[in-house]
Amino acid sequence: MHIRSYPDPKKLRNPYLDLFYNALQKQGIYLQSGLEINPTWIVENNQSIQGIHLHWPEDFWRNYPADIPVVKKRRGLIRFLHNNIPFVWRLTKSTLESPDEPNYKRPKGTINKCKGLINLFRFLRLARKYDIQVAWTFHNTQSHEGDDYLDKIGYMITAKMANLIILHSASSRADFTKRYSSNGKKTTMPIGNYKDVYPSPRDKATVFKELGLNETLPMVSCIGMIRDYKGIDTACEAIKSLNGRCQLLIAGAPHDTFDLDKLTTNVNNIPGTKLIPQFVSDQDFADYSAASDLILLPYQRINGSSALLAALTFSRGVVASDLPYFREIIGGTPNAGRLFKQGDPVALADAITSFLEVDELTRNSSAETLCTNYDWDNVITDVAKAYKDWGNKNAR
Repeated sequence: MHIRSYPDPKKLRNPYLDLFYNALQKQGIYLQSGLEINPTWIVENNQSIQGIHLHWPEDFWRNYPADIPVVKKRRGLIRFLHNNIPFVWRLTKSTLESPDEPNYKRPKGTINKCKGLINLFRFLRLARKYDIQVAWTFHNTQSHEGDDYLDKIGYMITAKMANLIILHSASSRADFTKRYSSNGKKTTMPIGNYKDVYPSPRDKATVFKELGLNETLPMVSCIGMIRDYKGIDTACEAIKSLNGRCQLLIAGAPHDTFDLDKLTTNVNNIPGTKLIPQFVSDQDFADYSAASDLILLPYQRINGSSALLAALTFSRGVVASDLPYFREIIGGTPNAGRLFKQGDPVALADAITSFLEVDELTRNSSAETLCTNYDWDNVITDVAKAYKDWGNKNAR
């Protein structure tokens, strides 16, 4: 069986996608390049399409270009929806010119997002017409930088039209069921580990020397893109309260919406804290992870975390917010990770201290053992079965 993906892993550098499709390939399900979320394209190519898999579909409508037409007489269609469908006025009001309201300003990008949503709906409707399987991996209940009402409509459309919904955890499944109506088959697939993705880490002493940190003191790290939802401010407050008993490394490119100046000022007031606000290469990621005593995940919200599995891949335990997903993965393995009350720097400092009291060999071996539970060959099984069942149905 062959499936097509949005986004195309060849165009988006994301190890998760490579691991996911490589694991499916071992099950006889192959990734086929070339997918356009465009109604005309699916009409012309439907006979060569067996399945479509969507990851982060919001990227499609959020970045929809202005020069692609939607439907003929689109203003008439939008005006009809505006006047006849309850609540749709919230969606359409910014796309209608209002000569009677000269002070009305249309939000930047709203029209293009509406066009993207309409094209996505038409595309998915045609996929159903041609009996093409559509899968959606529900990575997040809410996008990391937040959603607006148009995003929520997009998720509702995707949920309603998808044949297969993939959830990363029991808590994610509960969130999805609470928020969206879907007749699609639901299957839970934990995120797999990151074995064989990163290069071997360099010598710990070399890494500490380059960082300018003290190798004799414990180092805890926040590694990856710096974003508001990751609770880095909580980590800073916790480390500051430990009065030099622990060092903190923060490494990653800041998101466009993140206040880097505020973080820089904060870090400068905390001895033993190193901030590297730039893209982390695979080699650096391996070096920083292996040199850390533990990884901090003080997130405000999450439904699935590749950062957690990457930490376990390097046999490093974590201290994470007591959120349902983290509780589900590490709640029963205290030697591989600890949970603390989300947003509470005192609780985080206490969790760091108590976890570091566990023997290093015990921590690392427990994390390594937990990591093996999430080999991709194991986690992909139910997803592969769902695809095979659909393929067998078509063959009959």
